[in-house]
Amino acid sequence: MPVVKVGTVYEASCVISANYDSAGVSFGPRSNIYNIDAAYTGGALTSPVRASLSYVVHSASPDQTVTLPSGPGFKAYTAQVASYYKWTKAAVYAGALPPGLHMTAQGAISGTPSAPGTYTFDVLFTGGFPDLNRYSLTVSPLTVLPATAITTSVDSTFTVHFASTGGKPTLVWSSADLPPGAKISTTGSLSGAITVPGTYVVPVSVHDAYSPQQIATGSVTITVQPMTITPTYLNSCSAKAYCPSTTFKTVGGKGGFTWSLIGGTLPPGIHFNASGQLSGIPITPGLYNFTIEVKDSGHPQNIATESLSMFIGG
Repeated sequence: MPVVKVGTVYEASCVISANYDSAGVSFGPRSNIYNIDAAYTGGALTSPVRASLSYVVHSASPDQTVTLPSGPGFKAYTAQVASYYKWTKAAVYAGALPPGLHMTAQGAISGTPSAPGTYTFDVLFTGGFPDLNRYSLTVSPLTVLPATAITTSVDSTFTVHFASTGGKPTLVWSSADLPPGAKISTTGSLSGAITVPGTYVVPVSVHDAYSPQQIATGSVTITVQPMTITPTYLNSCSAKAYCPSTTFKTVGGKGGFTWSLIGGTLPPGIHFNASGQLSGIPITPGLYNFTIEVKDSGHPQNIATESLSMFIGG
């Protein structure tokens, strides 16, 4: 059965032996199938013979558009197209696949798309009931993937790895507004030790090697907590008995810490040194309240204080 397109001249010939002059027409959902009976115009025949010609005229505009799964540029892509009807061969009939993709006669689309955009193309299915479908395929541009917000402490090291999709290698990352103490590599690694507490929304951008160059932007939120002291609770001890020592530490801050007692009263017999250690044998029962302080070697310097209570039993 020949396949022709609306608006094009079609010619065919056949041997006809009959005096029939009628035509029969039937319609399919996506194409029109015409069965034409022609009349014999020569001399009389001893017995009438009827000949017919069947052909398919496809609509210039398929009645639906199928949206295929989108995919990022410059990354392997696969998809499958098929007709509702029986078919054995598929071919692009109008339009074009994205550059870098190709389609087999079995309707398998594959390859690595090399140009972002939305592409529309028609596929003709033959070998059974001819069918024409229209497809839309979007190749996404360079995009920065969302980065998970993080919380860290002042002068503490951190790392955030940015990722993207859809760009042509090699990608180059940068940032125009970094927190103090942070840096970003061209491969998208944001790291360092932020020296000032606060909440930072760090913008980043990435560009690729595609022509024209693609540029994408993103950001990450970093919350930087001030330096704190741990532990914040002391166990009770008994007077004139062994009392386990406590070594205080910081969360955050830059090494080279100096500790001191800045308020209140320690239990008699208990001492606190510049290294942050509380130790000794308590002598007098009672509840004692005091405040300690620590300073680091950061620039700017971080200072933390903690108010504590210590009960000494009799």
